[in-house]
Amino acid sequence: MAYVHFFTVPVLFSDGTSTEDTVSGLKEYLLELAGGYSELGTSEGGWLDSQGSAETEGIVSFIVSAPTDISAELKGYLSDNFNQQYPYVLVWTGTSD
Repeated sequence: MAYVHFFTVPVLFSDGTSTEDTVSGLKEYLLELAGGYSELGTSEGGWLDSQGSAETEGIVSFIVSAPTDISAELKGYLSDNFNQQYPYVLVWTGTSD
């Protein structure tokens, strides 16, 4: 069995600066933590803020598989390095050969 983790990170920090260097560090972390990753590329994500207004931002999406659920580690890393209050991490089980 494998655990598949899908998550996103912002393209820009809230102050408008690029997350490019931080994304490079994330990739190194994923190699150490899980042995690899798949970067799905950039897109746009959206949500409703506390007043019900639509917010959008550019994001980079990743998929990482691991023999154990590493979502807690991923959420901690994303919170610490991307200043995300609520990191978006989805996890499901699968099989791998």
